[in-house]
Amino acid sequence: MKTREEVALEVARMCASDRQPLLSTDDILAVVDESQRGVLWEANTVYTIGDLVFPATFNGRLYKVTVAGTTSSTEPDWNTSGRNSLTTDNGVEFLDVGPSYKELYDIKRAAWRGWLMKAERCVELTDASDGSVNVRMSQLYDQCMKAASRYRPMEIV
Repeated sequence: MKTREEVALEVARMCASDRQPLLSTDDILAVVDESQRGVLWEANTVYTIGDLVFPATFNGRLYKVTVAGTTSSTEPDWNTSGRNSLTTDNGVEFLDVGPSYKELYDIKRAAWRGWLMKAERCVELTDASDGSVNVRMSQLYDQCMKAASRYRPMEIV
């Protein structure tokens, strides 16, 4: 799985963060964090009901915390018998909710959010003309929205 920093670099590239309107490192990290699909299991860590957890040792499954608590010092033997199977770790219960994603972060969703952020910044800009030169800032907004549409998440209704 890619690290947060690796994902941030990829999203910065996908969003042309160094071109106007600019996206700062904090902006990129914010959209990356919004796109996190869950957390990796960690030893001696407090989990709350509803947390989505990926095993630290990838097994292709995703788990949801159904009983809160603190994990033990060693990763549990995850139950991989299928959906709705339980794994218990020092009193914390993890419910298998199905196949996991291969990546912890949804990179396309982060890029989509990055382009939307850039478009929002264009709204404040106005078109201008001095008679010989026309500057249409609204085109920049349109370009950002077009770029965002390439990464728009699919919605299932």
